[in-house]
Amino acid sequence: MSIRKQKGVALPVALILFVVMLIGALYLAKSAGSSAGSASNLAYQRSISRAADVALLNANNWLGTQALTKAALYDHQSAQGYRATFAFVTPALTPADPTFWTGSTTMTAYNDVDGTPIRVEYIIYRLCNNTGEAALPNLCIKSPGSQATNTSDSVNGMRAGDSWDAKEPPQNRPPVTHYLVTARVINAARGTTVINQLVVTMGV
Repeated sequence: MSIRKQKGVALPVALILFVVMLIGALYLAKSAGSSAGSASNLAYQRSISRAADVALLNANNWLGTQALTKAALYDHQSAQGYRATFAFVTPALTPADPTFWTGSTTMTAYNDVDGTPIRVEYIIYRLCNNTGEAALPNLCIKSPGSQATNTSDSVNGMRAGDSWDAKEPPQNRPPVTHYLVTARVINAARGTTVINQLVVTMGV
């Protein structure tokens, strides 16, 4: 093959390689931008989730103060988003049902990424089917508590070494009542929606 013919073949090959390299560069640039956007969205979603956790902590602390006077939890307290009853229905009531949030309250938390305020809605349910004392004939979801008389000896009504196994003997432990706390952030920036839940057990 003559030198002139070789030069003629080299030009289209070089153009093809150039086009391939250009397409690869554009793909890498797009991929890098997409990865950065995904990382930013994940960081924002974690921040929103932490805001919901702040509401769970706030509700948990309020429950702890009310436990000092048992009667305070026998009835609804709308200002605190507290419901002394839970509707045990079929199908089960879930946070996806608008009626689940009837009687909820709101608080303001802050985005730890940019400091913007976040409106968080939360509700506390005592898992009983009636108001009043959490004892028969009022049906409540309960679990075995602790024998310990010193509250510093127990965590959530269970002593160190105690078992949640249903086969374990109750050993005359006073039962603890379950409280379901649910917090949500809806329609936040970037279309983020987060729902977090916490179960608190107390002997009231």
